[in-house]
Amino acid sequence: LEAGSLGNADAGLTLTPVQPIAGIVGNSFTVLAPGLSGGVARESLESLRSRVIRSYRVIPHGGAASDYETWALEVPGVTRAWCRGGLLGPGTVTVFIMRDDDPQPVPNDEQLAEVQEYIEPLRPVTAEVHVQRPVQVPVVYRFKSVNPDTTAVRAAVEAQLRDLHNREADLGVPLLISHIREAISSAGGEYDYTLTAPAADVPAGQSELLTFGGCVWGA
Repeated sequence: LEAGSLGNADAGLTLTPVQPIAGIVGNSFTVLAPGLSGGVARESLESLRSRVIRSYRVIPHGGAASDYETWALEVPGVTRAWCRGGLLGPGTVTVFIMRDDDPQPVPNDEQLAEVQEYIEPLRPVTAEVHVQRPVQVPVVYRFKSVNPDTTAVRAAVEAQLRDLHNREADLGVPLLISHIREAISSAGGEYDYTLTAPAADVPAGQSELLTFGGCVWGA
């Protein structure tokens, strides 16, 4: 028995008991359809603190963009939410969500439907709501050189760039080249580097979320 999302299992998966179960004959068991689902990662203290602070700061406005984001964040497992009006036509409201604490942070169809079902009775009757996943756009960083060129320095640079995306990546918001360079320069042990790409601010479309796509060294 694994708590949270680790306990989810697809139908057909074979499970083996860690220790014998009294009165049960057999050394293996098969997960039946539709499988084991619904387990989510335990919410971190920081996430809980952020939600509580947000509940005091954001006042309900009867269907404002912030209301849709609040409703989405009330669904277990949802860590980030964005609301965009009119994206799919007049009278439409599109809510994008992410589940950063899950092994797969991009929500699947079942998780999207769960948020949709939660929001439906809360939304204004005139709104047509669509819950979607952001379009992830990986940003690949290409370095001609880094000084000193060691495994530790490379790892530190990658860690800083990952942190940059976690802190500043937002739906439809570009990533500034000045912030990219600042993150690289703050890596422990780094003295100098030559970055060949990206060479300017990285743009993002309305429904796009810029993610860390890795580093290519000596390119």
